Amino acid sequence: MVDMGELKKLCQDRSVLYVEDEAPVRDALAKQLGRLFGQVYVAENGQEGLRLFSQKRPDLVVSDIRMPVMDGLAMTQAIKAIDAAAFVIITTAHSDESYLLDAIDIGVDRYLLKPVDLDRLKEALYVAASTLRDRAMARELQQRKLQDRINENAEAAAEAVLRAVPIATVLMAGEKPIFMNDAFVKLLGSDRLGAFTRADLSLEDLLLAKSGYLCSLKAYDPRGENKLYLKSAEGMRIFRLFIHEVALQSGQSSRLYSLIDITLSEYQKIKLENYAQRLADLLLRQRREPQEPRTDAPQTGGDQKTHKPLLTLEEEAHLRKSHAIKTDAATYVAELGDEVRELVDELSETEQELADRIAEYDASGDRCAQFQAIGQHLAHYAGVIAQLFEFEGLGHAIGSLSALLGELQPHELEGGKDQVLLRYLENIRLDLGTWRETLFISQSTVDIHYLDSSLLSSALQAQLEIRGGKEDEAGDLELF
Repeated sequence: MVDMGELKKLCQDRSVLYVEDEAPVRDALAKQLGRLFGQVYVAENGQEGLRLFSQKRPDLVVSDIRMPVMDGLAMTQAIKAIDAAAFVIITTAHSDESYLLDAIDIGVDRYLLKPVDLDRLKEALYVAASTLRDRAMARELQQRKLQDRINENAEAAAEAVLRAVPIATVLMAGEKPIFMNDAFVKLLGSDRLGAFTRADLSLEDLLLAKSGYLCSLKAYDPRGENKLYLKSAEGMRIFRLFIHEVALQSGQSSRLYSLIDITLSEYQKIKLENYAQRLADLLLRQRREPQEPRTDAPQTGGDQKTHKPLLTLEEEAHLRKSHAIKTDAATYVAELGDEVRELVDELSETEQELADRIAEYDASGDRCAQFQAIGQHLAHYAGVIAQLFEFEGLGHAIGSLSALLGELQPHELEGGKDQVLLRYLENIRLDLGTWRETLFISQSTVDIHYLDSSLLSSALQAQLEIRGGKEDEAGDLELF
């Protein structure tokens, strides 16, 4: 006798398809099946039953043999072609041996005579549900064995992968580090590595309070940007944090912290937004305000006019406001890496080469080629500046000007424009020399950004001198 409680337990999460053409029999048995199975699908003939099986993929099929349109054996044969493991119970009023042989050949799993005895039906359902359970357990066991074989050296392989990844990564069990890759060790630096390994220094301690950045790991949002501002061994950097829960083979719960350095992109985004906005405002004002007549040829004597600056004192002050927190040169330089300081030291040669190029300019020679050569020296200077934390935007401005010099056409230097442009470039050269001397040699300035407005102003004016702030055919202003 089948235990009903156990049978319900086996069938409650299963689905069954019942196919029967006689309505009274179909309704009565479907009601009994509904008390056991979580889902019952009902069909009136083999064709409808095959359609439902294809759509719903039930765990078990119970079907009559003799039905219109498509009989039960034909339907079973088609079902087995779709899923050879499908469990099928056939009910029939015929005990003809030929039906039994056909059913065996097709792959019917159980055979019940009608009228169906409920006890025999329960036994057949119990066998079917038990078989389905055993098959599922066998598949799960096989999958586990396969997974175990694959993961035999998973932790060792994962450690090797993490070491090769250039992203700073640390695996923590609570406050205790389990694993750190080389990039994270480099981020910490030798002076903090010991304290962090002993758990005397935590990840939380590395974070610096700054508006718009995470000040606590508790504020981590898996769907957010999670930007961190911290002092690395190479200076102040910005990172994006990712945290993943990790279950080790030892059963120990841990967290994997990955920090992607986004300093360059973050500061370029901020500085370029400010730079583009200021340039757009200047061009828009120039377009709207009446312009004083000017002659392109240089003037001499008392009638000589001074070229109107595009940045007023008020606008230069606005540029300075983006650096509300002032940093002195000595503090800033102390936070730079040795490699960066060496690059800055080498800029003295570039400054001299730039000075020579400007001094040796010959208006009777190939003017475009001479400005291109000047642009190449500026490009080198810009490349070094762009590597400095806090100065990526300034590096981009100088780099944009150098690129523009490399694209100059002869007609853009007519009417004395080359001389005006040369004066702007000389101002930029002098400012760059002062910038490097006061920041990195004498380290005398109390505000590392004190020359930003002057350099940006000169770079903007030089670009506008080349392109002239013209309108295109659609009425839009040409920015570059």
